[in-house]
Amino acid sequence: MIRRFFEIAKDDGIDVAIKKAIKYAPGIYIGRISKNFFQINSKSYWDFRLKFNWSKEGSLQTVRFSESLFEFCNIGDLDPPSVLDFGCAHGDSARIFRKNWPKSEIFLWDVSTGGLNIAVKKQENFGVKKWDQTTKCNFVYCSNVIEHIENVEEFVESLAVSSSKYVCIQCPWNERHLDGSILTSQTPIGEHVNTIDDAFLEKFINPYFTEIKVTKGDVPEAWPFGKQLFYLGVLK
Repeated sequence: MIRRFFEIAKDDGIDVAIKKAIKYAPGIYIGRISKNFFQINSKSYWDFRLKFNWSKEGSLQTVRFSESLFEFCNIGDLDPPSVLDFGCAHGDSARIFRKNWPKSEIFLWDVSTGGLNIAVKKQENFGVKKWDQTTKCNFVYCSNVIEHIENVEEFVESLAVSSSKYVCIQCPWNERHLDGSILTSQTPIGEHVNTIDDAFLEKFINPYFTEIKVTKGDVPEAWPFGKQLFYLGVLK
């Protein structure tokens, strides 16, 4: 990080380098601490991340992801009676769901209890509710979570059980190593342990859902240089 500081200072000036260091350095160091003390993607890891290392940029990314759902999938007229953000982080998708589906009940859930509590409080103006893990919701939205999951089959089954009709999975599409090999828990890229491609969909997703729409789109705030997948299906 020190080397990067001097690169920025050389290219953009010392004032810019200092401002960026003040803005980003605390988050970078906290992120490194979490990776040293917790198993990546474990509940305790996400409890720490969402309490101490979920920056304004993380919340803006969540908003942009949910905006892109409506942009690329054209589902504004769906108007479900209830929607669940499954893996909500700080729940910043709530404002987008409320804007597009003003009559829907909005439920939030996250594996991080602390993160979920922050989300429900932060988004209370949008009429959100903490999901009780038993209520079936008409539209289940899972954004940029599945690439973090080791037990994919169990996770997808949880999505299916939580829904009464629709499931939408949004995630990086075909993220791979530079040599073309897929991501695994033994060969991850950061927190990502899965490559979602056609083979992944056929093995893990299609057994549970019938495709309505599968599309891909560029979301600038997503992982670098890659597209997002939008998989919309109904329960079989």
